[in-house]
Amino acid sequence: MRMEEQTSNVSIKDRITEDGFVWQWRHTPPGRAAGEFVELNRLLSECSFDRSRKDKWRWSMSTDGSFKVKILVSKIDQLILPPVYPQQITLRNNLVPKKVDIFVWRALLKRLSVRVELDRRGIDLHSVLCPVCDDVVESVDHSIIFCNQNLEI
Repeated sequence: MRMEEQTSNVSIKDRITEDGFVWQWRHTPPGRAAGEFVELNRLLSECSFDRSRKDKWRWSMSTDGSFKVKILVSKIDQLILPPVYPQQITLRNNLVPKKVDIFVWRALLKRLSVRVELDRRGIDLHSVLCPVCDDVVESVDHSIIFCNQNLEI
């Protein structure tokens, strides 16, 4: 369900009253959106608005105030996806499915659920040997590249 105003092209200044904001939704915000709506009203109550000027949103992460996906992706990469190696950047290839990109990224970080990594995290396993070949400790490198049994599959 989309949350829409009954009047199109409405401005925030049109919804300001002495008592706060008065919204005219076509439907009451459902579920989680209702909580987000309460938070939006709280945030807006802390802002000051000049009713004589046109509404304008400014995004503080860009120098010109406009929203750009490329800048947001860059910020997410800096905060959430730190480079595995110095000077490495996170590259995305739109031709590769996102789940493959994530798998490779997790493999580089040694964050796949192979037995040696589970053992390091304190998960009690009966053996850390590779369940496929039963010869070598199951590591990310062994599972993806070196296990001889992978060649037969």
